[in-house]
Amino acid sequence: MTKARNKLGSLVSLSNQKPSKLVVEEPVNSVESPSGSNNKRPSREGKRLIGGHFEPEVSKQLKLLAIELDTSVQECLREALNDYFIKKQKSPIA
Repeated sequence: MTKARNKLGSLVSLSNQKPSKLVVEEPVNSVESPSGSNNKRPSREGKRLIGGHFEPEVSKQLKLLAIELDTSVQECLREALNDYFIKKQKSPIA
C-alpha cells in the first residue's frame, strides 16, 4: 500500500511541476499514407474512407442491424451503397 501511495505521490508532484520543453523526434524509416497516417493495414490498401455525420441514433441503429444480421457495419454500408448505385443506374461497385 505504501509503495502505491509513494508512486501516486511522485506522480502528483510531477504533475504539479512546470512542463519542460518537449522534444519530439521523427521516427526513422516511417512510411506515411496520403492521409498522413502510419496505419497501414493490408485490407485498407488502395481504399478510401467515406464518412458522414449523423445523429447518434443512426449509428446505434446501424450497429444493431449489423449485430442482428451477424455482419459488420462496413458490410451494411457496402450493401446500402450498391443499392443506391443501382437505383441511380450505376454499376454496383462497392
